[in-house]
Amino acid sequence: MQTRPFLTILLLTAFVLAAFSTRFDLSRIHASGFNNYLNDQIEYVSVARNWSETGRLESSIVYPSAIEHGEYRHLPGHAVLIAIAYSIFGDTTLSYLLPSLLAALLIPALTFSIASKVYDRRTGWLSALFTMMFAPFIVFSFTAMPETTFVVAGLAGLSLLLAAGSRVRALLVVPTLLLPFLFRETGAFLIFPFIVVATTVKRRMVAIFATSTLIITGVYSLIVAPGSGALFKANLVGASERIKYGDAVFASSPLSVHELFMGCVRNASEQLTVLADGFSRAPSSLQYASLLLVLLATIAVLSVSIRRRDRFGIGVGMTSLVLWFFLIALYQVDAFVGMRMTLFLVPFLAIAAFGLVRGKVATRVATVITSLLVLGQIHFVLLVAPELSRNDEFDDRAIAFIEATEHDPGKLLVAPLRLAQAYALKRHPARISLQPSNVETLALLMKRYEIGSLIYSESQLSDGLTTEDLKRIGFVDQESRQFDGADYVLLRK
Repeated sequence: MQTRPFLTILLLTAFVLAAFSTRFDLSRIHASGFNNYLNDQIEYVSVARNWSETGRLESSIVYPSAIEHGEYRHLPGHAVLIAIAYSIFGDTTLSYLLPSLLAALLIPALTFSIASKVYDRRTGWLSALFTMMFAPFIVFSFTAMPETTFVVAGLAGLSLLLAAGSRVRALLVVPTLLLPFLFRETGAFLIFPFIVVATTVKRRMVAIFATSTLIITGVYSLIVAPGSGALFKANLVGASERIKYGDAVFASSPLSVHELFMGCVRNASEQLTVLADGFSRAPSSLQYASLLLVLLATIAVLSVSIRRRDRFGIGVGMTSLVLWFFLIALYQVDAFVGMRMTLFLVPFLAIAAFGLVRGKVATRVATVITSLLVLGQIHFVLLVAPELSRNDEFDDRAIAFIEATEHDPGKLLVAPLRLAQAYALKRHPARISLQPSNVETLALLMKRYEIGSLIYSESQLSDGLTTEDLKRIGFVDQESRQFDGADYVLLRK
């Protein structure tokens, strides 16, 4: 590692983050930011608190659809980092933001280190400066989301692999790949550039073929296995949010091969339509601008790498190509979800893209394009920063609304996530659950937890679970209350 440029990049990144920090409200966790897509912060924070205090890796948020398959939906890496900060600094906003901030600080420096070894220092500097100013990295560094820690884990794994001797690299692919995998399942897709760096030409194609087969088999098993792939199944059959998160019966039902195939076709058609519409709004949307940039970079890197037989570029391009196929056919690429799912590719694509630039003219053109992209990223940071705290007033009113119901915080609160998430964040160790969508799921929930209060609106009740069903089980209709223009029914045992 080249110490002086590495430290210089760290200092420059610290300056950039410090300058942009004035645009963000760092006094609290903004769980409702990005149209409520940042609510995963609550789960990471609650797991960190519980792990630090009890030693159990569990969330304070219960998803009824997963009631029989564990209480925590995410891999533990990011939550453990928050727990370490929590044990040092206590229950403060700093504890929850520190892992993301430190990771954002390291991204450009590690990008420089990898690019300098794979290509040259010019590539290292261009890649580092781009990732330093990349808007999503800056935005997520001021949240308790795992985006920047996941990216750093992937970069750190490849850095360790490059630092190892050529004779042992092949043996270290799996151990170093475990680093990003501890933060998110999609870390497994980085196997392609890792294999390219670690293996010889003769063994590489065999390794890539074997890995591709394993990934396809693993994804298929995840989807068709009862309970393990509720989110994927819900996307493939077009299920509502109520079914996706509140129906344990649906989560436990297997998916046939025919249903899987037809679901993939339907989902791919929908996602391609969403992308086409979203890309037209890219100039004013950080999410779609990021997605479009990743897609264009993938096409450019893969096409040029194949022509020039650039091993690293081919490995990165394959990773991106397989991930895009996975997201379009099986999951989502719309707006925020697509942006965060492809974010870990950005440093690797930047390294490959700048590394493939040859000649003085091409270098100058690349520098001009990078400068324009950086200006665009600054625009997006300034545009998005206020969005993170826009719904804080709603969260404060939601907490007051729930506390006015005199709910016993020692018992489980069943309520809409949008209503109860801020309560779970502010009133730790209070535990909340999303609403079960049928009697069977509610019965499973009652076996595991003592329910204190249920808050439902009439629009959220259906044939699967009605007010009469709740009363037959033993819940009493206490009163009706209004919040934010909607009528809610409060029930207790």
